[in-house]
Amino acid sequence: MAQENWQKYKLLKLLEPLRQKTDEQNPLSTSQICNKLGDMGISCERRTLTKDIAVLNELGYEVMWNWVGKEKGYYIRRIPV
Repeated sequence: MAQENWQKYKLLKLLEPLRQKTDEQNPLSTSQICNKLGDMGISCERRTLTKDIAVLNELGYEVMWNWVGKEKGYYIRRIPV
């Protein structure tokens, strides 16, 4: 699949590490999430990540956050059925 097409799957790819590796005690920081997406060939900036997480919340994925050092750390509390 061409690299530019990965941008279309950004929200789905964003969900993968949040669903598989996070909980309230183990959030992923903004930079960790951007690095994971970058490893998949998907560009990510903190500003757009915040907007993408807002979209996930609108879709029913309760993406919560805690402070991890000086940046936000995100985790999913509940996955909709």
